Amino acid sequence: MKRIFAPFLAALVLVSFKANSAVPESAFFRELPRNLTVTYGAPIVPAPLPIANLRLLVWNVHKGEDRRLPIDFGGLSQYADISLFQEAVSDAFFTSAVAQANTLIGWTLATSWELIESTYTGVATGSRVKPIHEDVIVSKVVEPITSTPKTMLVSEFNIEGRTDTLLVVNVHGINFVTTWEYRKQMRQLQERIVNHHGPLIVAGDFNTWNMERFKFVVSILSPLGLNHVTTPPTGDFFSLDHIFVRGLTATKVHNYNQVSSSDHRPLLVDFSFDAIPAQ
Repeated sequence: MKRIFAPFLAALVLVSFKANSAVPESAFFRELPRNLTVTYGAPIVPAPLPIANLRLLVWNVHKGEDRRLPIDFGGLSQYADISLFQEAVSDAFFTSAVAQANTLIGWTLATSWELIESTYTGVATGSRVKPIHEDVIVSKVVEPITSTPKTMLVSEFNIEGRTDTLLVVNVHGINFVTTWEYRKQMRQLQERIVNHHGPLIVAGDFNTWNMERFKFVVSILSPLGLNHVTTPPTGDFFSLDHIFVRGLTATKVHNYNQVSSSDHRPLLVDFSFDAIPAQ
């Protein structure tokens, strides 16, 4: 969800929603499935990521509501090694269309809630090689009214010619809650990545619709050595979608602001891994 006038949204959160936003998991609007992940796409196998020319795509796909999106994705992902979707869905049309648009990518969707019966929405990470590990972070706070959480998907990959690993976190920030509750979700992210000592990519839709949210994200990621990647401005008052990295250098930032098949613009960046620091 996007582009709600920030002052109005902040007031709405403070006035209407605070009492409803922190509820136990049993109160979710539609229960999370027992298995938090759904897989689809290519039958990928474990292999290391390339040490140079690593291409990352980050995109909130707006639940695939625009039928042009799979076509756009096919072009954007032609050389992408890792693709991070937010607001992905598990219905047959979306998963098959995305899989057909790029037949080299395998996907894991971390479900956050049931959109309709047996169809889930959440974040989805696609890659050309199989991660060596995946786990899901379910937010401890939930969206008001619907009582639905947000999820983050953590994926760990081997790196060509190295013994350390790349940790990738696909982020969808909680939206219609107070800043205090937003910080609680971001603390969950911080706690998950603090003990990883290799390269890191933390990217997605952070729902940073005010400067206070963005500054807090920077304040917890910067001490861990993560740097914010500057991406093309979209003309929005506040950017919601971000890429933070550690141990990688952006070699090219692409501009695809003309792509309009979602209410978010795709971020596409090429990276190379930095040399391992001397001990």
